[in-house]
Amino acid sequence: MLKQTFIIVSLLSLLSCNSKLYIDQIDRGKFCKYFNIETSSYVLDGKIRKTASTKINKFPNDEVSDFIGKHSFRFDYIINKIFTALIKVDNNLDSIHINKNFCNAITTDTFYRQFTLLTSGERNNSNKSHSFSVSELMKIASRFFICDNIRQKDTAISYHICVGINGISELQTIRDYTVLEAFCFEAIFRNLHGNPKFISNFNRYIKKSSNRNKELFTDFKAHLAKVKDECYAEMEKDKDLENVLLKYYRQNRDNINFKIE
Repeated sequence: MLKQTFIIVSLLSLLSCNSKLYIDQIDRGKFCKYFNIETSSYVLDGKIRKTASTKINKFPNDEVSDFIGKHSFRFDYIINKIFTALIKVDNNLDSIHINKNFCNAITTDTFYRQFTLLTSGERNNSNKSHSFSVSELMKIASRFFICDNIRQKDTAISYHICVGINGISELQTIRDYTVLEAFCFEAIFRNLHGNPKFISNFNRYIKKSSNRNKELFTDFKAHLAKVKDECYAEMEKDKDLENVLLKYYRQNRDNINFKIE
């Protein structure tokens, strides 16, 4: 019975991964319904402070909402990127104010284009004009493995793999990689369970780089920067990570509107 249940759950997961949403099904006027900013207050040092985060809202019997929910990692990524850019310019976290700005940002042509590139595209059209190379895929994916802190008592280095803390902003490029970033984020996080080989590799790269750079140690900040950059370079050519990403692409090519080739 347990085996049968597992098979059923696995089949349902596979169906979820391959669900489709076409451009003609999307009403961009509802984006502010599907996504918004949730604010809350807390007390710190006797002062009332505010915090805010993006939120995906779910609606029953809504094909767009259903698709967003099944592929929440990619959409979490693009709305978090917009929110982060907004608060850098205007950090007023009043709920009405921030949601108005956020709503304006996600009803632009730019966001609509990004959203549609993360769906199945035009109905009955297998030609996807937007494409990325495998080298671009790996360059973007490597930036989600960021060494961001060093402990001074023993130079131990910690890292993050997350939506908000990554090395994407450090890349010097004129091309907008937002949708590829969202894809990489989803692919990596969908495959983090079970201690994947690319995580073991990353830990090994950190240790190797840190040990080598200790011989040239000048200060903690410089040491961390060297290890971080060397680990980006190692993850960019990591075959275990590449295999996971390309496998995920093959599994999901029907629900994204770009090619990786």
